[in-house]
Amino acid sequence: MVDIPTFDELNSFVPQIVLEGNSRGKTESGFSAALLSLDVKGFTAITSEVIKKGREGTEVLSDTISTIFDRVIEIVYSYGGFVSSFAGDSFTAVFQYEKNGSILHADQCYFAALKIKDELEKTKIIRTQLGVFDFSMRIGLSQGDVFWKIIENEGTKIFYFGGEALIDCLAAQKTSKPGF
Repeated sequence: MVDIPTFDELNSFVPQIVLEGNSRGKTESGFSAALLSLDVKGFTAITSEVIKKGREGTEVLSDTISTIFDRVIEIVYSYGGFVSSFAGDSFTAVFQYEKNGSILHADQCYFAALKIKDELEKTKIIRTQLGVFDFSMRIGLSQGDVFWKIIENEGTKIFYFGGEALIDCLAAQKTSKPGF
């Protein structure tokens, strides 16, 4: 039997800015921010290898994902950012500027990226009972205007973030060299 997540459990994956806007009846909003996009390289290799091992492989993959992403996401939040989206083995984080236009969050985004780099360097080689796996990362940074939007269809709501700053951030990440 499949456990269906509760509404509260699903809300933990929705950024607070979207939840607050939705509670006020908003379906979209824009703001200025610094952005960080992180792509971890190496998950394809581990997934291909461990999937052959059934449940044990699934557990190893889950533990590996937790080893890499739990601390990184903690760093994002500790520097005042939030994760706006996940896509496989990557995510994008947003560091919203204060209303007075302070560049503090651009600095926080940069320092978070440095801390993430240091943290991931510690886990670039992960030893498991199913083998040894190498990881690297690519990070992109940008700043500018972004927006979030909620789309509703037949009672189901989804949200997304967009804007030139997000496009620039993803492009910077894709063109950066993998490594530490």
